[in-house]
Amino acid sequence: MAVTSGPALAGFRAAEKARCRVLTLETVSLFRKYLSVLDLPISCLRSQDVLFVLTKEEAELAKRAMRCHHSQLLWFRRLYIVFSRYMVINSLRFL
Repeated sequence: MAVTSGPALAGFRAAEKARCRVLTLETVSLFRKYLSVLDLPISCLRSQDVLFVLTKEEAELAKRAMRCHHSQLLWFRRLYIVFSRYMVINSLRFL
């Protein structure tokens, strides 16, 4: 069984790799990093391959997930939750 399905599986993986694309998160300046949603117009004007903007509900879900880890929720992480653009906006580039 393994002998007959092995070549077919190898062909499948090669086909999948051809369709696979890698995205990297765009690094922004410290100033833009903490603009939160105010960075949206800047992000829309700049060229990027993919722009993810979370809805209000999705952003709240992400904030609740961060708050679940009480031992990790130090003062600077609380500020990150409130002010970071990465909690709402993520611009990605194809590698």
